[in-house]
Amino acid sequence: MTSKSYTDLYYPYQVHEPEKTVSSPPAIMFLHGHGSRGDKSAVNENVYWDGVGWLLREYSKGNKTGTNVIAAEQYLTILPLMPLTDDDWIASHTMEVMKAVLAKYSSIDKARVHVGGYSRGGWGSWRTAFASPTTFASCIPAAGSGGFTDDQLKSLVTAKVPVWAWAGDSDTKVPKAQVESTVDQMKKISGAVVQITVIHGDHTTMSKEPWVEPQTWEWIANQNRDGSPAASSSNSSSLGNSSSTSLDDSSGSISTSGGSSSGSQTL
Repeated sequence: MTSKSYTDLYYPYQVHEPEKTVSSPPAIMFLHGHGSRGDKSAVNENVYWDGVGWLLREYSKGNKTGTNVIAAEQYLTILPLMPLTDDDWIASHTMEVMKAVLAKYSSIDKARVHVGGYSRGGWGSWRTAFASPTTFASCIPAAGSGGFTDDQLKSLVTAKVPVWAWAGDSDTKVPKAQVESTVDQMKKISGAVVQITVIHGDHTTMSKEPWVEPQTWEWIANQNRDGSPAASSSNSSSLGNSSSTSLDDSSGSISTSGGSSSGSQTL
């Protein structure tokens, strides 16, 4: 696997270069969950436990199928490691990593730089996007949303950063209602491009499921900062082995909403 470790900043990090030749690759920063924290010596291991890191690890083990291939061969991936002494991601430090990578890898397509994460990394992806909205083409937080101000969310709307939030219907650590509330808060801001997908699963399910879905990567590929419009969200879809049954308001689920700027799905 074509990866390099850097330990000169507050957050040590891995950079995985595309396995195939890409002249100007898009980049994605993925922030892991709380359980993957570690000291500098763990940067070669712990960052591969969740989400995009996990896809890259599967690819390196010979599982060169599905979204493992997309992540490994088409994207430059940035994987910071949260120290054991910390409890949350600090946006100034994640942006320090991002700026260092953009400087080191000048071939990155600056119009297609994305940020996502799981659990504490989900919250971290929001905060990183708030810290420098014009850096990012999209934000993909999974099982980590809530507690943001209207001004923070408005900064993403003003910068035209689309958000795809994910929640688990049986997640007790970050309940789907909490994620829904953040999405609804953002939807109230004129011009917001935001959607939510609720999948069948608990908190642990969220560490990988959003990233193994081809539709996630199709959506990411359609987001850019070079003037093209963000992709519209669909009202419902079937992803992988998730149920695509749309539940109505009477059952306490999300109701789908149409339009090009917002949407929701129950999967």
